Amino acid sequence: MIYVGSRADDKGNPITNPLFEIGELSSLFTTTLLARMAILGEVNLETPVQELLPGQHLPVYQKLECEPIGSGYSLYACDPLANDQVISMVLCNLATHSAGFPKNPSNLKTWLHPKNPYARYTTSHLYRYLNNHPISFTSGFTYQYSHIGMALLGHSLSVKSGLPYSDLLQEKVLIPLSLSDTRITVSAAQQSRLLPGYTAKGKLTPHWDFDVLAPSAGMQSSIEDMLQFLSVQMGQSHREWLPVVKLAQNPREVIRQKDLAGSTVGLGWLTTKVPGIGGEEVTWMEGQTGGFSSYIGLLNGQSIGVVILSNHARPVSDLGIQVLKTLDQEAKEAQSIPAAIR
Repeated sequence: MIYVGSRADDKGNPITNPLFEIGELSSLFTTTLLARMAILGEVNLETPVQELLPGQHLPVYQKLECEPIGSGYSLYACDPLANDQVISMVLCNLATHSAGFPKNPSNLKTWLHPKNPYARYTTSHLYRYLNNHPISFTSGFTYQYSHIGMALLGHSLSVKSGLPYSDLLQEKVLIPLSLSDTRITVSAAQQSRLLPGYTAKGKLTPHWDFDVLAPSAGMQSSIEDMLQFLSVQMGQSHREWLPVVKLAQNPREVIRQKDLAGSTVGLGWLTTKVPGIGGEEVTWMEGQTGGFSSYIGLLNGQSIGVVILSNHARPVSDLGIQVLKTLDQEAKEAQSIPAAIR
């Protein structure tokens, strides 16, 4: 565990075991919750969202079959499987960001409150958006990280359980894994440990608050909690959670966007082959808010992983990959040393 910079509040007072906003890493806790509830038999990955929200009007799909034209991932021809055949959106569509939703809903007016853009977006806004969103086909072959889709997933699981999302997450995931500093709403004592956030230009900026969109990017956590979460993902602790971990990490959709071409997406987790790590795959996710950035990544089949939390809104993914490369190289060099020398 390495800290760089000052662990202090905006007045210079030192902070022990600081908390960070973790942005889209929050979605991994939501998809872990889904996987946990699926393993327990409380939901199914193919459960229609409409079934969990029977009083709401939700968009439906016309299923498409898409085939590549030529080489590469850039051009596809898509045709309906059957005219007028529609299917319901299922929980797995939301967890893999393949439900056809944009990153942010059209009725989220971020420009009205640019320093705290998500705080005023409530469940009623979510329902109004869904009632007017004209999805008429699947875009399962197109990955698009969606705050609205992940929020709908968390909300649907909450309605299914009869518990507020934050309470459900604590009961099913955070308490069993001893993640006491990972929260949507922190206590007064934890609030005093929440680091100030800084923009990419180094200017102090307010913390972000979330309502219904919290399952996507609204959590705070500590480096200790996130390393504990990483150890669970690598099978090093709470090994009884391995079925949940495998269900969540298992690749389900191939991503064809240019910047992530060839990567796959599981339940929230991305998996990518990274040059310089011997062709091995990295399973990862990144996050960012107005004043924080974050990264979690692990090498598949190895006991190598990294968590980076920063209270500076400059992406840290490249740094995460470099750390993984360095750790991988050191591990290979150690294995090449004869036992007698070691």
